[in-house]
Amino acid sequence: MTMHGAQGAWIEARERRRAAAEVDAEADRRHWNAVMREVERQTGYRHQADTATRMVGG
Repeated sequence: MTMHGAQGAWIEARERRRAAAEVDAEADRRHWNAVMREVERQTGYRHQADTATRMVGG
């Protein structure tokens, strides 16, 4: 978080979670999801999906 800030750390964790999902690595996907939640807990950062993503339920 020091290098990237809250948003950058959250986005990096999201990208790693997506990569884990692509190779069906459930434990890694859960780990990175937990990292995203911890970034939110420690910093108060809440990612706001763009309007198009919210409209399709993503």
